[in-house]
Amino acid sequence: SAADGHTLMMISATTVIYPILYNSRYDVGRDFTPVGQMTAQGYALVVHPSIAAKSVSALVQYIRANPGKLNYASWGIGSPIHMSTELFQIATGTRMTHVPFKGMGAAYADLVGGRIQLSFATIISSLPHVNAGRLRALAVTPGKRAPAMPSVPTLTEAGVPVVVVNWYGLIAPPKT
Repeated sequence: SAADGHTLMMISATTVIYPILYNSRYDVGRDFTPVGQMTAQGYALVVHPSIAAKSVSALVQYIRANPGKLNYASWGIGSPIHMSTELFQIATGTRMTHVPFKGMGAAYADLVGGRIQLSFATIISSLPHVNAGRLRALAVTPGKRAPAMPSVPTLTEAGVPVVVVNWYGLIAPPKT
C-alpha cells in the first residue's frame, strides 16, 4: 500500500517471531513502519489440578524428577506461549514435551480435560477456568502482579527470572 497513512495493520509479537524461525517473504524492519503499541497482555502458568504442585518451586521439582513426562500446550510452534515455556525451561533447567495446537480453544479442551498438564495461557482467558477450579494458576509472567489475579505471584517472585508480555501494535507500510 501507499505510505499515505491510510493503511494500518494490527500485529502481535508473533509477527516479529515468525521470520526469525522460518523463511519469510517479509522483513519486519524493512517492510513495515512501526506506529505504536496498542496493548499488552501477560500469561498465567496454569496446571491441571491432577498435578499436585501448588507452587512454581514444587512444579519445578516435579518436572526435574520427571523430565519429558509433562505435556504443555501452546497455540503453535513459535507462538509467544511456546517461547514463554521455552524460556521457563531454560531458566529452570527443566524439560517438558511441547504439544502445539491450532489455537487455545482446542488446547483448553485438552488442558481442562487433563490430557495436557500445563500451559502459559493468557490471564484473561484462563481466569474462568482458574475460578471454577478446573485449572490452578501458579504464577503470572508480567513484571508485576496481574490485577485479575492479585494473589498469584509473578514468576520472578516465585524464583524464576522470566518476564513475558505479549504485545499488540500498529504498523504501516514502509516510509509512512
